[in-house]
Amino acid sequence: PDKVFNELFFSKDWKYEDWNIFYNLMFFCSMAYFNNNSRISEYDSETLETKRLIGELGVSFVVYADSLPRNQDLPKQETYSNYVDNFLSDADKRRYTKVKFGLQLKKYCELKGLKFEGEGKEWDSEKQRSIGIYFLEEK
Repeated sequence: PDKVFNELFFSKDWKYEDWNIFYNLMFFCSMAYFNNNSRISEYDSETLETKRLIGELGVSFVVYADSLPRNQDLPKQETYSNYVDNFLSDADKRRYTKVKFGLQLKKYCELKGLKFEGEGKEWDSEKQRSIGIYFLEEK
């Protein structure tokens, strides 16, 4: 506060006018509260969803997950490796597991309102084996 307003809140340097502004704000907030049947209005923000995602999953994961295509198969190993290689430091790479990635991706889908499928498999004819897939579907 001292860098923005050039003084600390509630300091001995507050003038009569400063206290008056503060009291007016508090009375206005109290009136709004009681006029709203003693309920605090829900916080409405266009960025609330993004803030919640970042708070739970971290910026780098949200940026990566936002870039993933929807409604198509995503090979698990490739999807995981792309994230680890492009978004994590060398120290974090060693501690970050595929299981954690899958759980974060599932949480991301839950918070974004997407349908998440992480148990799918498809046949890789080139490698002659089954590979795991993720599928993020718009609801």
